[in-house]
Amino acid sequence: MFEKLIEEEVENNTTDKYITLYGCNCSYEMFVQEVYNFFGEYNIQINDDWLSFKIRDIEVTINTNKSQDMNFFKNQAIGMKNYFSKSKMPEGELKSNILHQIEMFNSIFGICVKEPSNHFDVSTEVFSKAHEIAVKLNLFPLYSSMDLYDGDDSLLISFYTGKSQFIKWEAQDKGINRIKELNPNIKSSNTRRKETIEILKEKDVGYKSNLSLKNTSCELCFKDTDEVCRRTYITFLTAWFCYEVLYGENKEKTYPNPKILEDNNLLDYINSKEIRLYDGTYSQMDVDDISWTFECLGVLLWSLGLMNDFNINDSSQNVSISNCMKTMLQFSNFEDFKKACKLKSEEEILDKADLYYCYQWAIIENKWHADISAGNLNPEIVLERRRALEWLISPEFDWYDINLDA
Repeated sequence: MFEKLIEEEVENNTTDKYITLYGCNCSYEMFVQEVYNFFGEYNIQINDDWLSFKIRDIEVTINTNKSQDMNFFKNQAIGMKNYFSKSKMPEGELKSNILHQIEMFNSIFGICVKEPSNHFDVSTEVFSKAHEIAVKLNLFPLYSSMDLYDGDDSLLISFYTGKSQFIKWEAQDKGINRIKELNPNIKSSNTRRKETIEILKEKDVGYKSNLSLKNTSCELCFKDTDEVCRRTYITFLTAWFCYEVLYGENKEKTYPNPKILEDNNLLDYINSKEIRLYDGTYSQMDVDDISWTFECLGVLLWSLGLMNDFNINDSSQNVSISNCMKTMLQFSNFEDFKKACKLKSEEEILDKADLYYCYQWAIIENKWHADISAGNLNPEIVLERRRALEWLISPEFDWYDINLDA
């Protein structure tokens, strides 16, 4: 079912109206939870791979593929590929790449609304909520009446927003939402958490066995090497300036010289606090906050393979500012710096993100429950390093916009 993306006439003058959500490694549990969040007011029935319910006597069925039938994934992806291949978009490298990436989808959920052909209220409601689910779970929606291309190498669907709109497909490769090939060796969240708990035990840090888990690497939005390099270089320049304002010889300097950023085409990538720093409207709190991003810088340099001697698991001691400076000052410009960088695997980054998530949970709990040990964790260090780790795996541009609750 759901192989066809055209409306099929069925008995009783009703039409099967479909929307299909595609993605990578979105689990059955995650998807079903969101279905209940959006459709929980209806009496949802579960039968193996299927969910079903009625909205105003209109039947809605959802194929969740709980059984994880890989042939189902393959056939559905091939069907979607065939559908795309028939589009009016000219043949070429871009179209070829899109068709290749479609084959990599391994999370596919079909939604069918059996509705009278001249009625649209229930299907409109269901499709609208399906789009919201797509946004939350980073899925790619496709339905039969959707035009795919604008004829100018632009894809009309964005699984970043879950809406039909003009989005260049290339933009999906900027580290915001990349479609990843299924990796059978990807570590499960439960396995990662078990490894994290062993580290917590070694450091006498309390933990909660059922604390919510970090997702697997295909379910998150990883920054690419270019993005991480830009953020690292900018962080180095701004943290250095603020540190000098607070403790060095630049106490009278009003704002940093933007020339280095301009010369390296980085000025467009500064965040909200850095903007105020460069236009001279910053507050003392901005300077304090940015000076602390040396801890973020340590994480970013570690992630780029440039500070492998940095003991990232130890958050009792500040990162060595002199080592950060020595690492960065060996490069004469941004391009030389970028050539030396090799981003660590997503699994390595997720391991540390989960560890620091648990670190912060212990610190917060320790304030209210003395029996939950925080070991020798430094709250400020943990917060800043977690900020950088969460930024590496989130779609947020500005790391001050990231929710760091635990």
